[in-house]
Amino acid sequence: MRYYPSAKRLGRNLGVGQQALSLSLLLCLALAACQAQPIATVAVATDPPATASAIPSSTPATVSATLTSLPPATPSATGTRPPTATDTPTPNATQLVETVVAAATPQQARASVSPDGRWRAQVEIYACANVAGIDNFGFERMTLTEASTGQAEVVDTQLMYCGGLGAYGLKALFWSPNSRYFYYTPAREGQPDGLCGYWARPVIALEVASGKKTQLADGPRSPDGTMLAAWVDMDIVVWSLNEGEMGRAPLAVDGAILQGLAWAPDGHSLAYLLWSAYCFPVDKTYLVRLDRPTFKQTVLLETQTPTFSSLAWDAPNRIRLVDNAGGQWQYDVTRGAVGP
Repeated sequence: MRYYPSAKRLGRNLGVGQQALSLSLLLCLALAACQAQPIATVAVATDPPATASAIPSSTPATVSATLTSLPPATPSATGTRPPTATDTPTPNATQLVETVVAAATPQQARASVSPDGRWRAQVEIYACANVAGIDNFGFERMTLTEASTGQAEVVDTQLMYCGGLGAYGLKALFWSPNSRYFYYTPAREGQPDGLCGYWARPVIALEVASGKKTQLADGPRSPDGTMLAAWVDMDIVVWSLNEGEMGRAPLAVDGAILQGLAWAPDGHSLAYLLWSAYCFPVDKTYLVRLDRPTFKQTVLLETQTPTFSSLAWDAPNRIRLVDNAGGQWQYDVTRGAVGP
């Protein structure tokens, strides 16, 4: 079995706000001497090591860096007490995975087959198991199998600390109609701990032929179903499900935070809401229009009272808005006016 480049995963995925337990924490639980650190996803010891990628800040993140298995944790000398014969060695990340995998038969999630029938994506879920009497861990592995040969390729893995909070879990989402891209999420369950304001579940676009991964986010589909709009690295990104990125634009107001995103009925424009702050109290909200293919942006509305929390562009000349008290409003695109 060989491995695609694999995104770095934290215990229950800190990348989406999840609390994780690292090898250092395992040591700390044994020695009661330090605080938790994240643990990285690793491959099962019988396979080659998975690879990971760092996420650049401009273009969509693509995984390329190499991920090596974490070495066994080594305690620093403190002079407090020498080891004794009863001390339990701290397992490294590979040993954690091996222990969890050996403890139970995996649950097989429903397979996702590419439209051309060539590929089958599936997630194996290993239930939480106690490791060395220290704590409980779970493990998930996503594979992509070529139907004609039966050769399986590891797409992604997660080693999870079962006592944590936040978003976690691998899930196949959908394929591009031309079978070029496979889309999945590393956050099947939950949401970031302490979430306040807008959050979109991360989505990863895997180009099957090259193994290249692009970090996206869950967002609305265009009316014809061919495009995805998402908030990625503080940009509004329009992504063709078949062909990849079509373009991006920074948020129209510096320092503002996205609160909602909607397509125009004809698919030629997008509207989105911005908040002046990530959490309440919010001083201002902004309604912005973005036109394709130029990606020209226009601030349609800036308001302090009321402030708005969601939107829907449900008619060519009308954008419906909901304020923070639940009141219904509408913005007239032709006249540039807002009212109940």
